[in-house]
Amino acid sequence: MQDEQLKPLKKCENSKKVLKYIEKYLNDLMFHFDINERELSLLLNQISRNLNKKNTTKKWWHFFKIK
Repeated sequence: MQDEQLKPLKKCENSKKVLKYIEKYLNDLMFHFDINERELSLLLNQISRNLNKKNTTKKWWHFFKIK
C-alpha cells in the first residue's frame, strides 16, 4: 500500500484528485463563511485576476534574465 502512495500519479489522475480537493475546500469555505455561490465566484475571479497579474510580471522580468 505504501509503495502505491509513493509512486507519482499520472497528470490526469493528479488533476482529478486536485479538482476533488478544491471542490471540497470551496464547499467548506461557503459553509463556514456563510457565502453563496455567486459571492464565491466573485472571489475566485478576483484571485484569478491577481494571479494572472503576477504571472505577466514574472514573465516580463524573465525575458531579461535569459540574456
